[in-house]
Amino acid sequence: MAEGIILRHGNAIDDSELTATPPMVRNNKRFIGFGGEEQIGTADEIQAESRTLPIGGSLPIKAGIHDGAGTVVQNVPTMDGVTIYPTANAQTVEVGGKYMKGDVETAPLTNLLPQYIKKNVIIRVWNGANFEEIKGTYEGYH
Repeated sequence: MAEGIILRHGNAIDDSELTATPPMVRNNKRFIGFGGEEQIGTADEIQAESRTLPIGGSLPIKAGIHDGAGTVVQNVPTMDGVTIYPTANAQTVEVGGKYMKGDVETAPLTNLLPQYIKKNVIIRVWNGANFEEIKGTYEGYH
């Protein structure tokens, strides 16, 4: 913190630009603030610390004088992209709490053809640009 000398001219000083208040000045340091009166600083010196935050965590900043040497790190697990191949069973891709470095893709159903879909049943399929309808033609019964 800087130190300065205030020159007094006679019995008065121009204190209109003295804006420091006790919480802005180191603890137990004397200074002259607005009004020209001597005051004692109350700001604590905060020791540097290193913290690791959980995902979505926060770190309250303590009031006081900081030396700028503290660090905050957040280690977020990552996961490469994956491809899901449709099956008759439900599937779960464990992506919770992870940063995805690639896309989660679903492989196409290669046998989703009209001859395998019950007659007159319409299935809407996304083709990458828009939806197209596949109308079933299968008439066989089991």
